[in-house]
Amino acid sequence: MYVSICIWNMHPSLFLAALCLGMASAAPRLDQSLDAHWSHWKAAHGKLYDKDEEGQRRTVWEKNLKMIDQHNEEYSQGQHSFMMAMNAFGDLKPEEGNVFQAPLFAEIPSSVDWREKGYVTPVKDQVRQDSATPSPKVKPKEPVSLLWKLRNCIQFVMF
Repeated sequence: MYVSICIWNMHPSLFLAALCLGMASAAPRLDQSLDAHWSHWKAAHGKLYDKDEEGQRRTVWEKNLKMIDQHNEEYSQGQHSFMMAMNAFGDLKPEEGNVFQAPLFAEIPSSVDWREKGYVTPVKDQVRQDSATPSPKVKPKEPVSLLWKLRNCIQFVMF
């Protein structure tokens, strides 16, 4: 038996109720018991979202948290050799997290001349400047921060 419902012949309030019901069922259900954990995680990692993005990020975060909990349960049963924990990237979708990883089959050169790439400034001659002036020393913690944030900021001093 085939039943056809024409939405144009529906009463407007009935149509509106059906539309709202459909939208409500399509919206992701957030685990209210994780509200405090979510707030603490956002504060710990300095995460701020607008209203539209908050629900999406929370949904991704909850999915990742459940995956981590499941993995750690399997670890306790001896199925894995390592544990997992939530970090600052817990609200990222897999495709967003992949931008931080190098391609699997990328050709990596055996050496790189950073001067040619413009990441090293010329060496300063300290003899000609006041030697009492302190010279900043930069020790980058991560190569990415060196390349991305400190471009043309590293200065070497000749003694």
